[in-house]
Amino acid sequence: MEQLRNNRQALILAATVMLLVLLAGVVYLILPGSRAVDEQEAEITALSSQFQLLENKLAEREREASGLDMADVQAALPLWDNSEQLLLDLQQLENDTGVELMSSTFTLAAPAADNQTTDQAAGVDSGISGSSSMGRVQLSLVVSGTYQDLLNWMDGVQSLPRLITIESFAVSKPQAAEVSWKPITVNVTLTAYYDPSYRGLVDEVLWPFGS
Repeated sequence: MEQLRNNRQALILAATVMLLVLLAGVVYLILPGSRAVDEQEAEITALSSQFQLLENKLAEREREASGLDMADVQAALPLWDNSEQLLLDLQQLENDTGVELMSSTFTLAAPAADNQTTDQAAGVDSGISGSSSMGRVQLSLVVSGTYQDLLNWMDGVQSLPRLITIESFAVSKPQAAEVSWKPITVNVTLTAYYDPSYRGLVDEVLWPFGS
């Protein structure tokens, strides 16, 4: 009887030891694996969030590109020479800066491949006029004003919506001994551009004078 009791206790002890070993296996084998799965799932979730952000940003850029305002395009590069709007802009700059526009001469160059060939033969390269679809309006101006007013006027020209390049404009800063308000007269040459080639993309033509 005593021997049976001892055997039972030994079996219980052995079963307990086996249970502890099994639990240890669960702790050291199964749980680390589950933690690794959780970490991988967290990384996948983070990558998915980043991918979604990139998709949203790309969609936003595509919407901005597709939402290009044709009015802004026409203001920068009108369908025809639009000399009327150029005159309006120059008159507004004259009022805003106090610079007097003493004379102005407009010369038109139609958008044709012949013009491009002529320019290349003459060695003319403005960096923009290489496209045969573009026409040009060359402005030869004589303006008068103080040194600072002339600088403000030129800043205004560069800030106009119209695509304009400055071909020549030279003004020297007055010496300290000279009167700062003394008017200076300078010659200015500008080139404005236009392009009728995209007429089919425009639903409404932007006319000068607000018409």
